Amino acid sequence: MRSIHIAKSLFLLLLAMSFALPAFAQSDLPAARGARQLRFASQRPVEHLRLQVHDAAGALVHDSGLVAKSDLVWSPA
Repeated sequence: MRSIHIAKSLFLLLLAMSFALPAFAQSDLPAARGARQLRFASQRPVEHLRLQVHDAAGALVHDSGLVAKSDLVWSPA
């Protein structure tokens, strides 16, 4: 019974890691420039990409507009 619980826990941990690791691999934080940047990239081919950032109140902070590429880099102010 205990071995089933351990196996189930390990499976859930591996499952959670499989979803988390691609997000970490996508991050783009260039230490050389000293700037905080976030990179947003499509995992599939797209014609246009648009990034809108809203604050907690819902007010628009940033709007990239339609961009004809598959990734965007945003530098928070």
